[in-house]
Amino acid sequence: MADDWNAWIRELCDLPREQWRGWLAHHFPKGIPRQWWWSFADSVESMVMVARHRDGDPGAALHKAVAVLGRARTEGGLTPWRHAYWLARLSATAARQGPAPDLLPQEVMPGAAAHAIFASIPVTPVELVELRKVSERYRNEEDDVDFTAEEHEALGEWIFTIDALDWLIPYIHDRDLLQHIQEWRTAAHSSRP
Repeated sequence: MADDWNAWIRELCDLPREQWRGWLAHHFPKGIPRQWWWSFADSVESMVMVARHRDGDPGAALHKAVAVLGRARTEGGLTPWRHAYWLARLSATAARQGPAPDLLPQEVMPGAAAHAIFASIPVTPVELVELRKVSERYRNEEDDVDFTAEEHEALGEWIFTIDALDWLIPYIHDRDLLQHIQEWRTAAHSSRP
């Protein structure tokens, strides 16, 4: 089964962008489950790790990973915030492995990955705090709450994505950017919403 999965991933990653829709429609005529896309993104990250050990430098694999994750977002497989989450994971992986910065795609530079997270969350940190308050009331099943299960799930996804900023902090040295990261982290995790 793992060999089949890896073959699928390689096949899809090697296809030109214009052939993706046909491939996906052929393999998933009833639609693609969200979890499949998450597994796909995880496999793309593994592809980068394997390239590091096999080739000694993940630069080319990182460029391919950024491209295919972008395609996954375009095809509706990754929300903007899940896409930003995976860019942050790739960024942290690249930073830990230490390839020369000029070999990295701009999207996985730590500062760029942090900015991708900020841009992907459709609310401000202040609005996030307010949504967390409403979400808490929703979880407590208060009657006067105008909040849906979908909104509650989206809020959880945004916080999950914001948590990926933690992986980037050790590689960011810009004080203003670090302060902005802290603002988002506080909005997502202050002890009481």
